[in-house]
Amino acid sequence: MSKTTILRIAKFTVVGLLLFLTACSPLVVIEQPDSPLLSPTALPTNVSAPTLVPTTIPTESSTPVTKGCQDSAQYISDDGLDGTAYAPNTPFTKTWTVKNTGTCTWNDSYMVSQISGTNMTQQPDYWIVPQGQTVAPGQTVNISVGMTSPIENGNYRSDWGLKNENGQFMPIQDSANGNSFYVRIRVNDGSAAAGKVTAASIAIELEQGSGTVCTTDATYFVHAYITVDGPTTFSYEFESIAENLPAGNFQNLNDIELSRSITGTVIFDQAATKTINLRFVGPYPFPDDITVNLRVNGGEWHSAKLSCQ
Repeated sequence: MSKTTILRIAKFTVVGLLLFLTACSPLVVIEQPDSPLLSPTALPTNVSAPTLVPTTIPTESSTPVTKGCQDSAQYISDDGLDGTAYAPNTPFTKTWTVKNTGTCTWNDSYMVSQISGTNMTQQPDYWIVPQGQTVAPGQTVNISVGMTSPIENGNYRSDWGLKNENGQFMPIQDSANGNSFYVRIRVNDGSAAAGKVTAASIAIELEQGSGTVCTTDATYFVHAYITVDGPTTFSYEFESIAENLPAGNFQNLNDIELSRSITGTVIFDQAATKTINLRFVGPYPFPDDITVNLRVNGGEWHSAKLSCQ
């Protein structure tokens, strides 16, 4: 056998062996280094891991978070009609003046609501202000409620308070029980004779520590004594003069407001004597010539002159 023949046989043997191995083994693909495959669980290098810290942290110039406000009020005054006598089933209006002393603005969700006493209204709750109006902190508002007197003779009282938008009664400074104000009336159909005022007098007393009597620095207490002979309601009025000029200012003992004149009403359930106590302060145009006058039910004046002795 020639060498050429032997080489051909060897070449065909090698090629056949390679074909046999290829037929018996899977195809193996080897990726080149410049084309790597990424694992499906791997994160790209430009993606940050998640974090619970907010990406924006407020600075001092950011809008502050609104905190809860506080509701409170102060009783200022009323219409001075407490103790008025009405015929049975007679409509009337009661007005109170209150101040918003809290930090919340009152809107039409705030109510004036009956707490206790005689029912003299068609419903127990009314808006403090009409829809669309508000009462800001520091402002005062007149709250009026339409009422109707009961059908039976007697003395009646109804207590009211202020509810916030959550339906809770708020504290009211200078009010009855710390959270309410009231209306008091008397119903008389004319069948029962009302009592009459039988005596009225005034005493003026120097307030200790205020100065010497009849000087510009002196202040005084005024005591008015009223006696009636039976159940009745009366109105009163105080004024003062010095040589025919208004002199000084009156002040209720539980109030800080001063007034040249002062009015009110008193209810008597039976024959008795009651005392009205006021404080009297300057300035006085003539501190040594002061007269205090009292009038009951629009009748005659009762007077007392300050004594400088």
